[in-house]
Amino acid sequence: MTTFFACWIAAASAAVPVAEVDAVRAALSVDDLAASRTAATTLANDPAADATLVTPARALAAATDLAAARVAFADLSKAAILGLDPKDKVHVYHCPMAPGYGYWFQQKAGLVNPFFGQAMASCGEGVPLKAAQAAAGAK
Repeated sequence: MTTFFACWIAAASAAVPVAEVDAVRAALSVDDLAASRTAATTLANDPAADATLVTPARALAAATDLAAARVAFADLSKAAILGLDPKDKVHVYHCPMAPGYGYWFQQKAGLVNPFFGQAMASCGEGVPLKAAQAAAGAK
């Protein structure tokens, strides 16, 4: 019983590596495929990263173009947002023009869109974390 309880506590306290996910977002927002792949590789190799983040991070690290990287980022962002705690100090945004899950978070205020990069850097609006989590399927 004690072992189960200890494992449950560890799983419940797993945190989203906010800085690592935000590094991927920042690179995509300036159309830098190489930097986004490097940041995704760092995240995928983080032994503390939850498996729900590792799979899309690996897909993004393997992307051969920005379009593929952004598709993988949507999956990464969705998994990360589901794992965020309201206490995490982030700003959450939504781009209604992004295909699929168009939500993301940033550590600093000032919307910078990762889904369209420099072509549409300011497309989107701030949203509550709960709205982004609900759109990701949170109950």
